[in-house]
Amino acid sequence: MKSVRGHVIQPKFYDSLEKATNALRTREAIGAIWIPENYTEAIDIRIEDGLSAENETIEDSTIRIFIDNSYYILSMEFYTTLLQSFSDFSHQLFHSKYMDLLEVPIQMEKTALSENYRFKDYFMPGYFLLFLYISQITIASLTLNKERKDGLFERSLVAGVSHELVFFSHIITSLVISIVQLWFLDIIAFALFDNPSNSSYWLKFSLLILESLNAMSLGFIISSSINSEISCLVLVWFITIPQCLSSGVLWPLESLSQPFNYLFYLWPLSIPVKTIRHIMLQGWDLSNIHVQYGFLSIGIPMLLFFYVALIIFKRKQ
Repeated sequence: MKSVRGHVIQPKFYDSLEKATNALRTREAIGAIWIPENYTEAIDIRIEDGLSAENETIEDSTIRIFIDNSYYILSMEFYTTLLQSFSDFSHQLFHSKYMDLLEVPIQMEKTALSENYRFKDYFMPGYFLLFLYISQITIASLTLNKERKDGLFERSLVAGVSHELVFFSHIITSLVISIVQLWFLDIIAFALFDNPSNSSYWLKFSLLILESLNAMSLGFIISSSINSEISCLVLVWFITIPQCLSSGVLWPLESLSQPFNYLFYLWPLSIPVKTIRHIMLQGWDLSNIHVQYGFLSIGIPMLLFFYVALIIFKRKQ
């Protein structure tokens, strides 16, 4: 068994197929591989006899795999590792017998950037965006309510501080929090889990910070409009939970039928999630029209929401 995309199968040997499948049922193993006792002889006979091979020969030359698919990501890597290992084995076997024509007539060549991508690498950029979005919209939706209850606004206004300055101070504070949070996400994703990033760090950083500000602006609209903290939290989760399920974070929007596909692209997270994947996985830069459109889809609503939030904030204080 060979190492594929950073995943190595650590085998544990059992005396029988029954013991191996029992280990699978008790979740001591992700998968079980059963290789018949006379596999080497049977595979040679099967190659030599071709279409005239007996059923017993076919049975003895077939590897059986048992997988616990509840660990879906791990089971996919298990299966991929086995397929890659068998592909290399069969290539060497056919080559040694001068039977290269029996090889599968498909040659796959991956792009240089995607050579070692894993299943989970596709989802990591979306998780980045989702974590920042949820945290910032939640914090911002409670900030103004908390200070309104503590009477800080009244004291600030009496001291001559303008509404704009108070509002801007909260933006700066939340921005610092999002920067620290983003650094922690970088450490976890790239240092601990070794996820790929083929983009400019500052381009990725800029998009994520801009999306944090976008979430923050919507949170300030909620906080400046509603006085109850509980009501703010209910509205925040009413907005964010549907986006988690239908903005392309958990699965590609291309897998949905067209009416839903177009509808869900209107979510605030949908286009940014696609953009951050293009940046981190495909290495696109700001010269690409899709990346520019992604920045605009964040920046324009962000400015509009901040303006609306400021107007509501000034009228209610």
